[in-house]
Amino acid sequence: MEEIIAEKLRWFMLEEDIQLVALAIKGVRNLNFEEVEGLADSIINGMRDILDLDTPLIIIENDIAKVLGQTLDIRLSNKKR
Repeated sequence: MEEIIAEKLRWFMLEEDIQLVALAIKGVRNLNFEEVEGLADSIINGMRDILDLDTPLIIIENDIAKVLGQTLDIRLSNKKR
């Protein structure tokens, strides 16, 4: 999934910069925690250029927004240390 995210983000790259974009995902119901962690890793790796700008916007449809947001926060906080 990270390759797909990165590929789609390249559509929004300007010559020397990248536009602000939002990532919208239809959430899958009843993911286990390992699947949430895998999704978080894919988002982090696929959105690296956007995350480096400190302006990511991720929109999730369904019930995983809270746990995914918490997982992303923990993983990104650990990478900044």
